[in-house]
Amino acid sequence: MSIMRKDILGPALVVTLFLLSACASLAAEDLVYEQVSGDQRIEYLESRTAEGDGYAVTLQGAGEKSESRLGSDLSTLSWTIERPSDSTRVSFVREGRTIKAEGSFKGKPFRKSYGIDDDPWIEFHELGMDNFAGQSRNEMSFWTIDRRNMSIVKFKAQKQGVDLVEIAGTRQKAIKVRLSLTGILSVLGWHAAFWLREDDGRYLRLDAPGLTPADHASVVTLIRESR
Repeated sequence: MSIMRKDILGPALVVTLFLLSACASLAAEDLVYEQVSGDQRIEYLESRTAEGDGYAVTLQGAGEKSESRLGSDLSTLSWTIERPSDSTRVSFVREGRTIKAEGSFKGKPFRKSYGIDDDPWIEFHELGMDNFAGQSRNEMSFWTIDRRNMSIVKFKAQKQGVDLVEIAGTRQKAIKVRLSLTGILSVLGWHAAFWLREDDGRYLRLDAPGLTPADHASVVTLIRESR
């Protein structure tokens, strides 16, 4: 889901993980994803509306709410996360090669600047990857903030052909994408896979192993969509 509001680096990691279909036709739509991790089963509601030359997005589920602005290329421009259970409310905004954060994290004042490069910031993977499906390039790199500890990581996505994926009882053609960590974190050998519907790039499914042996694997699946 960026749905899974627990980040995909582990059972509590959300992949990083949100989606759009054909950009030219977007107005407003609701998407529901289910995340299964161990014995835990959670549903997340995502709503996206075209706004100006970009998109306004909200996500709700598991006691957490996110609001975000996406650019015309579906990259994240700003993001606010609220999690009352641990007194967290932090706002992030991208300014060139810097992401600036300010707010309260686990009840304590939080202010931080993250130095990045020209690659996109994609906080909600399900919302920012659909363009990738229709592009001729086979791989891309992007930044994501880990909401567990507010650190930043860089991912690499690589296309790996077309599969048939069962969603809501129907088999759909989908592009399989391998997701891995870059830089020093690449030595961990962690990787996940997600599938983008072939005809419109819709994010259909994520399979993510735990980062450590103690972590549960996470599976995120699109269960409802409406426009």
